[in-house]
This record gives sequence, structure tokens and C-alpha cells, in this order.
Amino acid sequence: MIQLPEEIKQGVFTYYQVRRDTFKAMFARYKGDKLKNYEVFYIQVHYDIIDKEWFRKEVYPKEPDFGRTAWRFDREKQALRSYHKLTEKNKSK
Repeated sequence: MIQLPEEIKQGVFTYYQVRRDTFKAMFARYKGDKLKNYEVFYIQVHYDIIDKEWFRKEVYPKEPDFGRTAWRFDREKQALRSYHKLTEKNKSK
């Protein structure tokens, strides 16, 4: 499986991985060298074809995912709290 990179550049934003495990991740979102916020999300896996072979690939959430499987926080403490709650939620399943 192709994992999310630890650094992602998308448009004017750069995302840096802060934490992750097998099913969730937390990234810091920067515009230039200014921290804008944190994003916490369940890691989604899509299938992709590369050279006629199917691969599983982790994908960063899209805007419609926010509020359902991904969330933004202005403060690191809030983001960490949410990240750990996702752990507790999945442990009980």
C-alpha cells in the first residue's frame, strides 16, 4: 500500500504529519511559514492503477470530508484531543 507522505504540498498550503497510526492521522497546515490550523482525519484508502496494476493508496481528505471523517482545529490541544477520541471510538468497535 502507498502511504500518505509526511509532507504534502497542495496549492498554497503545505501539510506536515504530526501523528498517525493505522487508521487516523493529524497534520499541521501551513500557508508559507505561518501555521494556519491542524487537520485530524480517518485515513481513507482508494484503489489506483499504475502500469496496469492495482494499488491501494492512502488519500488526503477532500473538502466535503470535513465535518464527517475529517476535522480542522485552530489549536494543537484541540486537535490532539480529537485525535485521541478517534482512537477510543475505534477501540470500542
